[in-house]
Amino acid sequence: MLLPFPRWDTIDDADRNNRYPHSLFHPAIWRALPVFVKRLSQRIILYVAATDFVRRAITERADLAAFREKPTPAVILGVLAIGLSFLLGWPAIAALGVLAVKWRQPWLVVVGGPLTYGFSHLVFLLGMYLSGAVYSLIFCRWLTRITMERCLAWTATGQRRDPEE
Repeated sequence: MLLPFPRWDTIDDADRNNRYPHSLFHPAIWRALPVFVKRLSQRIILYVAATDFVRRAITERADLAAFREKPTPAVILGVLAIGLSFLLGWPAIAALGVLAVKWRQPWLVVVGGPLTYGFSHLVFLLGMYLSGAVYSLIFCRWLTRITMERCLAWTATGQRRDPEE
């Protein structure tokens, strides 16, 4: 026979241990939850570590040495375009909103907001095309290597720790 699930504030200790042995209130579930979450995290880390991108980043010891070189004019122009896209994004839309309220023209922000935001995306993509793709990939490979080395170290040491720690 299935019992209805009680309200949380009406359950006393006797109900938790006897009447609802398989509910969320059972202490065994709460004791097993950290172990379950830790094992699930370790499995996810090992799954991600098995991908080609992560394995190559770790074996090739990806670093940030490319950032020491002098940037080309295209890279500088790309970084400027990315910075301009940030100014064209939400600040410009907020300014359009203020002007729409001040001039009592809601269509100014209804039409101009999406157009401005779309244009800022195009400027950002131009900046990424000019400079960001190569440097973003270098940075992502380095960040992946650093993060996965730490996660794999946690996974390897986490399997041998005492539960008391």
